[in-house]
Amino acid sequence: MTTVTWPNVLKPTSFGYKYLDADISGGRSVSGGEQFIASPGPRWSAEMTLPIFRDDQVLAARALRTQLRGRSNPVALPNFDGRRLSWPVEAKTGRVLTPSTASELEGTRGLTGTDYAGWEIPTASEIVATVRTAALAGATYLKMTLTQGGPVLPGQQFGLGQRLYEIEAESELDGVEVRFLPPLREDAPVGTAVLFTRPTCLMRVMNLNDELGALEMMRYATLNLQFVEYL
Repeated sequence: MTTVTWPNVLKPTSFGYKYLDADISGGRSVSGGEQFIASPGPRWSAEMTLPIFRDDQVLAARALRTQLRGRSNPVALPNFDGRRLSWPVEAKTGRVLTPSTASELEGTRGLTGTDYAGWEIPTASEIVATVRTAALAGATYLKMTLTQGGPVLPGQQFGLGQRLYEIEAESELDGVEVRFLPPLREDAPVGTAVLFTRPTCLMRVMNLNDELGALEMMRYATLNLQFVEYL
């Protein structure tokens, strides 16, 4: 397996992660009723609307197709969800230090990357968190130490390694403690970085080759890409 990095010139206009196999059912009973239970093994899927209108984007999409070898290699797919994060707050002014705000303060305007932030996150905007108590693969509960950033909120997503998780509930009685899904894909030792600002998830691109066939005049297209978590 070779993990492929998502090209930073390919920026979606619409994107979102969602669960596959979130619940299971045995089917309808004779009386017409049907019971659903939560699946013990949900996995991520994602959908993306990706405009291609420059030569460098065409080349990047072609190179991505070649590197992925169809669906055999995974891509480390960014989360593109920065608008819903709890960015740090400047103590003296109360100003929220989003990447765009922090980059202006540091004199580094014009950073490339996603629509919500530069490809490089300014130091003042980093959300810095680490695992406080070791958690084993399969866990759905995590204790973390948050040293920079705003409050952690239910519904926010974070990464450990190259896997993505979504917070179901949180408390701050003794540090930050969260319940999340899907279950932890691998062990998380003490000190492991908890990634809020740049999480990725290993995903298979299911239809890139077919979508690239839609290029008009070998240059223009809007690709509708589908992804499934690489397990």
